[in-house]
Amino acid sequence: MLLTCNADVNAQRMRSQERLDAVAVGKGMLLDTEMLGEIRSRGEVMRFECPELLELDISGMRPEEAAVRIVEHIVALEKVGKGLVS
Repeated sequence: MLLTCNADVNAQRMRSQERLDAVAVGKGMLLDTEMLGEIRSRGEVMRFECPELLELDISGMRPEEAAVRIVEHIVALEKVGKGLVS
């Protein structure tokens, strides 16, 4: 699975109240947008092509929408594995 996100959207999400609230209750999440820029400037994440790969740009998606797409992909892969679809 490869999730991608526009850099500006990614930085905006890092400053969201939802993320700040999650960090406040002990969830370890990156909040430093400068560090995010450094990480992103290192290049793309290494990826390997395979027929099962789900590449999903989540820039315009809410987390729940992305989760639904991921589950749909997994269910489809299970059907192929069981020979229910080709």
